[in-house]
Amino acid sequence: MAQPAAAVRITISWEVTVLSVSAGELEASPCQKCGEPLNFHQPDEDDPSHLLGTCGQCGTWHMIEVTPRGTKSLLYTLPDAELLRAKHQEIQKKARGGRPAPRDPQGNGSRGAGEQVA
Repeated sequence: MAQPAAAVRITISWEVTVLSVSAGELEASPCQKCGEPLNFHQPDEDDPSHLLGTCGQCGTWHMIEVTPRGTKSLLYTLPDAELLRAKHQEIQKKARGGRPAPRDPQGNGSRGAGEQVA
């Protein structure tokens, strides 16, 4: 059985937008990447304070957290897989002292044994 890959800590910067909430309704929220209106989803039926916003135009995902008082919410752009892969590769390169990643013997790119793409 293969061992799971070790967790890697990745530091990212998030864009955060403060949105107002009035009469229990969240204001219309534009995508932080392209400006189109977001579609809201409530993943947990029992917790309306945590929402997911998805953009039908560019595919960007956002996390929305309603503050405890319910008067405003915070809109975070979630990092996409491309950004996470790049950050992961950057960390791996630093760990190798700047040397390139070893070639995968099966020809699946430049991942080392047991390494997963973030």
